[in-house]
Amino acid sequence: MKSLSSPLITGIIADLKKKLGVNLIAIYGIGSCFDDSLPENFMKNDIDLIAIVRSTKSLGKFSIKEIGKKHIFIGYNTIESYNNKKIFDEISGANYEWSLICIKHPENSKLLYGTDIRNQIPETTNIQFDYDNILIRGFYHLEKSFKNGLRDIAKLEYSKTLFKFGFYFCVLHDKTFRHVSLTEIRKKLKKLFKPDTNERQIFIYFDNALKYRIKGDYDSDFHKLQFKARHYFISLLRKGKTHRMMDYAEIKAFFNSYFGGLPILKVFVRNLDITKHLKKKSKKNIS
Repeated sequence: MKSLSSPLITGIIADLKKKLGVNLIAIYGIGSCFDDSLPENFMKNDIDLIAIVRSTKSLGKFSIKEIGKKHIFIGYNTIESYNNKKIFDEISGANYEWSLICIKHPENSKLLYGTDIRNQIPETTNIQFDYDNILIRGFYHLEKSFKNGLRDIAKLEYSKTLFKFGFYFCVLHDKTFRHVSLTEIRKKLKKLFKPDTNERQIFIYFDNALKYRIKGDYDSDFHKLQFKARHYFISLLRKGKTHRMMDYAEIKAFFNSYFGGLPILKVFVRNLDITKHLKKKSKKNIS
């Protein structure tokens, strides 16, 4: 794979080795940049790396930097944290189950440097998914998409929204699903949601986001697409098509529990709630 031997990746690894010294155990590449199944013209702006260290003390949960047009994300984890969800949640901002699946299964990550730790971390056979924690990450990127208006970054964040939702619906409907590859997620969604069903829209939204990463733009008006997707995925919460049914108050509380409260989405839900009550009041007055 070209990215494994690219000067940029080689340089980042060299910098990490110098910065972390004996604290560094291994470096893994995850995400689309290291996904061999994606086409060559797939938009790969992000380079996501996981540094396995002996201690995260003084490192923080992650570091981010820009090199040219590339967005470099480096997460710091320990072998101990993969063996203890409580510790993982304390030192990492990622979802535990997704992260464990990423590193444990060789098809989901590439060892770029150091000692392979896969045999030192738990099997994923009996993993218990924290569905709230997985689902909210899709809404987090949707919030960021609206925050950035109609700029290119908004379109990119929107695609991340659908990729996060895609993984969520795969593990929701198939607890044995152990892939993070967008190609595998697409296959699974297509199989899960049959044509002529309302849930088929999940696959359609995902597929459009995948095509955007290949073609460089969306086929339809992005502003309308963004608004329709927001309404649709929030409606799935209301209709019980997710792991739990929520009314508007519960949705707002759900949003409020993560990532600074997702204020843009909360306002939208509040307005939906107000509209619902006004309609009820209007019907009552007519009768």
